[in-house]
Amino acid sequence: MENRNSIEEVENLLISSSVGLQIPLKEIAEVTVGSGPKGIDRENQQRIVNVSGNISNRFLGKVIQDAQQQLNKLVLPEDYRYEFVGENREMQESFLELAQALVLSIILVYMIIAAQFESLLMPLAVMFSVPFSLIGVILALLLANKSLNVLSYIGIIMLVGIVVNNSIVLIDYINRLRQKGMERNEAIILGGRTRLRPILMTMFTTVLALVPMAIGIGEGSELRAPMAITIIGGLTSSTFLSLIIVPIFYTFLDDLSQKITKRGTINKA
Repeated sequence: MENRNSIEEVENLLISSSVGLQIPLKEIAEVTVGSGPKGIDRENQQRIVNVSGNISNRFLGKVIQDAQQQLNKLVLPEDYRYEFVGENREMQESFLELAQALVLSIILVYMIIAAQFESLLMPLAVMFSVPFSLIGVILALLLANKSLNVLSYIGIIMLVGIVVNNSIVLIDYINRLRQKGMERNEAIILGGRTRLRPILMTMFTTVLALVPMAIGIGEGSELRAPMAITIIGGLTSSTFLSLIIVPIFYTFLDDLSQKITKRGTINKA
């Protein structure tokens, strides 16, 4: 290293030739001051340069969006490209796996409800309460200034099994009343009036139990808060909206079921 403190010393470095002679480096090369990478990294046999940064008081998705807008303004040379990796890639992979788990959970819940009701149409009235939970999820996350992260996604998956409970209780009671000979509309009104109290009690007890986690009480609770907020918002909106929409959708499916049954009877005749 002591022979590399100046350009002159580098130029006078002796290089051995193929015939055994030693000649100064300046005789065969030009030494200049410049800049270059301290190392060359490769991935998949391609040269890469990693640019990293830390995020403070902002959501990862918003930072990626802003960075994408700035990079779109760049005119890259040929064969140059950029890619977001690190936490962004891990988040995308996690969301893809959780989306598959969400679809699988919906299918399994539908199959179980279909087996219990012995019908393929009526479980749709129960599953119709799931989309209403997403309304509350979005509003709750916006009000709490939380992002849709992995824990929030897990909360959505949990909601698939939670929000259908109220609809199951309501529709099952309506079916029991109809089996006793009560007219459909009267059964819906009586069923809604009778099951309103237990449905609200179940919703409020679940929500109140999640409040400490949602407001961040306890060590590490701030990491679990998005999941609690997701469940609270989704369960609240689904409960109130499903009490109105699910009976309407139940009526529509019942009419459809009767039409299919009559059409099948006519075809057999």
